[in-house]
Amino acid sequence: RIRGQVALFGEDTDNVMMHKLREQAWKNMSDAARNGFVWPAPGVSPPADDSSFLQAAADKERVAENFSILVFHPQHVDHLVLKGNPQRRRKHNRKEDGSWDAVPCNP
Repeated sequence: RIRGQVALFGEDTDNVMMHKLREQAWKNMSDAARNGFVWPAPGVSPPADDSSFLQAAADKERVAENFSILVFHPQHVDHLVLKGNPQRRRKHNRKEDGSWDAVPCNP
């Protein structure tokens, strides 16, 4: 189990570093992965044929509006190793200085 804080950076972000990261992530994706962002809307009735899926081609240089970067900052990790008997468990907590402590505990 992992707990922490999440930040979402989309098309409207003012954070220059995240804006560049978003563009780089978009360019690094495969064509097939990028194309999934320009397909017909999910959850609605499918088109009569597959042509709208086959014709959808995302521009590698222009990031799709609905593509966002999610940044996760973990604070607590509860790690359970199921292999072996008895099982092993450790709780990890991030300290204020960014380092981690690990405390063994019963599974």
